[in-house]
Amino acid sequence: MVQSHVFDALLALRTTRPLVHEAVALIDAGRDARTEVGLAKVAAARMLQQVADSAIQVHGAAGLGPDTPLPGLFRTGRAARVLDGPDELHITSVARRVLRGYGRDSSDRGSGSDRGTGTGPE
Repeated sequence: MVQSHVFDALLALRTTRPLVHEAVALIDAGRDARTEVGLAKVAAARMLQQVADSAIQVHGAAGLGPDTPLPGLFRTGRAARVLDGPDELHITSVARRVLRGYGRDSSDRGSGSDRGTGTGPE
């Protein structure tokens, strides 16, 4: 069971990291990154909470005690899901932006035209 928790944590980390890197690269290049930032925010907060929860599960009751940093990490993960707007705000904002791109003719798709102009949720 511990190996399964380790695998899931590594999978969550490695699938989240490219989303964060893509958002950072777009911001660094001065391009619109609202879609990528929304994806990265939700994925990273979920990943942190999932990994902290798995670590607590592996440690059992000791994982909830003051002898490990795990309760604090779990609280940080939970807070990350609401501090810059709840996950639902980012999810609906990204989905709306993506769906708007499909409302245009097909020549607009794939050119980045489904993206807005800022870095925060709409």
